[in-house]
Amino acid sequence: MRVVYNVGIYIYFIISSPYYIFSLFTREKYRAGFRSRLGFIPKKIVKQVKGRKSIWFHAVSVGEVLAVLPLIELTKQVFPQYHIVLSTTTMTSNILARNDERTGDISVVYFPLDFPWAVKKFMSVIHPQLIVLTETEIWPNFLACAASRNIPVILANGRISPNSFKHYILIKDFFKEVVKDIALFGMQSEEYSQRIIALGAPSERVVVTGNLKYDAMKKIDTLGDGNNALRKMLNIPDDACVLVGGSTHPGEDEILIDIYTRLKTQHKKLTLIIAPRHIERAQSIKNYAIEKATKVILKTNIASQDNTIYDIIILDTIGELSKIYSISDIVFVGKSLVVGGGQNILEPAFYGNVVVYGPLMDNFKEEAAELLQGDGSVQVKDKDELENLFHSLLADSERMKVLGKNAARIVEQYRGGILDKNITLIKNMLEKR
Repeated sequence: MRVVYNVGIYIYFIISSPYYIFSLFTREKYRAGFRSRLGFIPKKIVKQVKGRKSIWFHAVSVGEVLAVLPLIELTKQVFPQYHIVLSTTTMTSNILARNDERTGDISVVYFPLDFPWAVKKFMSVIHPQLIVLTETEIWPNFLACAASRNIPVILANGRISPNSFKHYILIKDFFKEVVKDIALFGMQSEEYSQRIIALGAPSERVVVTGNLKYDAMKKIDTLGDGNNALRKMLNIPDDACVLVGGSTHPGEDEILIDIYTRLKTQHKKLTLIIAPRHIERAQSIKNYAIEKATKVILKTNIASQDNTIYDIIILDTIGELSKIYSISDIVFVGKSLVVGGGQNILEPAFYGNVVVYGPLMDNFKEEAAELLQGDGSVQVKDKDELENLFHSLLADSERMKVLGKNAARIVEQYRGGILDKNITLIKNMLEKR
């Protein structure tokens, strides 16, 4: 089966190469880390890892990076003798990882494509004592290469969404062959544990450790002076209600902007902040917004001496969504209304926001169920229901307070001990080396 897999990825690479070659010349995110993805590690990283014992963490995108950074920080404290390597897949997550204050003394690289030769080049240079993958990063050639070098692999914060399970079950025999090279599976929940076992993971290697995203969240003291400082910087009046579209995808931005323009006729003190999942879309969102509203601006264009009160602010920076949630009142979480899967709903809930999302939440099904059951969020079926909900919430401040308090309470009850469980997995593996 591995031969079939390798033939398949080469065929895919050949067929899609014209598209990717074109994208390399036209889109920055495809150029970023291109050489690293092919196994050519930057000289700076080679120098950093040379002659040192290391632990290699891998996180795909921004959400996974934010979840694993506290675990990396704790790992550095408990095992200072090991150098930490963190690989990412997306450009935004790589930028975030390199700029975070917690990564000042670690090596941040792009994860190699799952070609045998690219993976071997990486392994030969980094040669980690332990590899920690996050969520569902299961790459056959990568795992086989680690196994051939006797490098143990942990899957931390593991999850198998219903959609992924449906696909993996079709290739269960191959999946089982691949995951045999994973030493320990630290899964987010009992449901995810049962799914990975059903797909062939040995039950004795599977443990429930909880969701790292719960313990990763920390209250932000914005600019050192609390939330009022950030509101002041963004020229948002203290008595304004802040409506946020978090991690939005195409189609959702337009819906929110259209709804906002109608809401504004009745609710004058209302500010809309849109934080697109991919910041390269910020300008196009602004272009649409300026056709609907008078005062629209990108967040980075707000000058220090600018006192304009804006209707719509578009977030065009990386890693600041938590700050925005800290000043929000109502949050619509994207990738749930037009396209599916959902995004992280725990973070806005943590800040006591009114959390709203659409019907397409397969990737966060358990979290959504917990919040709904505890009256800590609201799920809508379509854009019309979303607009009606916003109208009713803005007219009922007490209802907003109840929803926000319930959301924060639900998140808080799951926090604590998750980092300790994960560091124990790492400790157990290192002790066997």
